[in-house]
Amino acid sequence: MPVSEDKKKLFIAKSKEFKEIINKIEADISNFLSQKDQASEEEKPYFEFKIIDLYMNQITQYIGINDLAQSIMGIKHEDSLDEARKLIYKIFVAIEKLVTPVIDVSLADVDKEQQKFVHFTDAERFNLVQRLFFLIEKLEEGYGQNSKWKLSFVEMKGRAAICARNLLDYRALKSKSDPRIEGYLERKKLRDLVENSLIDAASEYRKKYEIAGQSMEDMKKAIDLLRAVGRLYILENNTKALEKVKKTINLWKDKLESDIKKKSGK
Repeated sequence: MPVSEDKKKLFIAKSKEFKEIINKIEADISNFLSQKDQASEEEKPYFEFKIIDLYMNQITQYIGINDLAQSIMGIKHEDSLDEARKLIYKIFVAIEKLVTPVIDVSLADVDKEQQKFVHFTDAERFNLVQRLFFLIEKLEEGYGQNSKWKLSFVEMKGRAAICARNLLDYRALKSKSDPRIEGYLERKKLRDLVENSLIDAASEYRKKYEIAGQSMEDMKKAIDLLRAVGRLYILENNTKALEKVKKTINLWKDKLESDIKKKSGK
């Protein structure tokens, strides 16, 4: 059903406020980028985190525009959703530069990268990661079930899980296990979020493998994500959970090898 001119005009009028905020945030981003360029190497990561926060503020506004379009006109605002999606990837790139994009890098190497931003608190890390996943969820809801981007959210959630994993302060998680120590609750929350998001992302890649052409890369990513979960269990000496995840990895590896043989006719 066509959208009436009155509804279109109402949407345009009400969306102006969102666009003004987006433009204001863009100016703030430019300002922080300039400050970052002039900052010392030790200060640069903290400017990067501020810029990531501003990207998230922009995403919130773009999602707001889509919600407005849905409520007034009953249709998605694809342009705003696409801008929000592009910003999610900007956030991934920024975080991956600060830590690493590698799924199964050793926890010692993760700790080495994190020495660049030791003053970024556990609360800040948890809030960043929690908000990132929330915005991805809202973006996925905005696009809807029949979107052409549906399968791309598997990759998106996988990258978010890796970013979360590589932002968790493993050294503090192990050495500051007393609940009275500052940041304890946020560290535990982020640890649980990391575990759950890695397992969920692995499961989504495993499903994608079956429904999207059995790409070897999808299954390999699923296995690598589970290996990252295993490293967490090793750190915690959680042998029961580790054996369970190892069993799943072996089953998935056997499945992959079997499928490769079938395709090759051997």
